Amino acid sequence: MPPPAAPGPDPERAVREQYDLAVKAGTPAALDLFIARHPGHPLAQKARDLVQRMKADGIPDGTDSAN
Repeated sequence: MPPPAAPGPDPERAVREQYDLAVKAGTPAALDLFIARHPGHPLAQKARDLVQRMKADGIPDGTDSAN
């Protein structure tokens, strides 16, 4: 008998890593991208809340419209 197959990637872990990267980027644009990719995930609501706080605090969205 062949050995059991190795488990595949953990999708929850991948989503969490993407959320962490968006938070680390520190811009509403990064969080908006996360939300667009995972709109129904529970972390999307956390991201929405964080975007609202950032915008209320006057943090720029992180897109460079000058170029």
